[in-house]
Amino acid sequence: FSSRRRLSRYIGDKGQRIRELTSVVQKRFGFQDGGVELYAERVASRGLCAQAQAESLKFKLLQGLAVRRACYGVVRFVMEASAKGVEVIVSGKLRGQRAKAMKFCDGYMIKTGHAGQV
Repeated sequence: FSSRRRLSRYIGDKGQRIRELTSVVQKRFGFQDGGVELYAERVASRGLCAQAQAESLKFKLLQGLAVRRACYGVVRFVMEASAKGVEVIVSGKLRGQRAKAMKFCDGYMIKTGHAGQV
């Protein structure tokens, strides 16, 4: 199964792309012909899909948007999609030569302690 935001790009023209991907998976892992079936479905709520949000953040950073602005935009979008809590961690060379990590949190996040009593 594969959940995709842009389903038409994944399936291709008349299902050609998905057949190519099926063939690649069969050859790569040594399955018999007809032993692999790929299914694709559209993501129901983009705001609650971590992969879609990571992809969105990637595109924002590649366009040159400031790190804090991009991350807070993703956090706000996820919280508007009725999430209980979100945490975005970005690490690496963010501004200068020295690498560091930034965490952006909002909402309710259980990290340690008595999680069963909450």
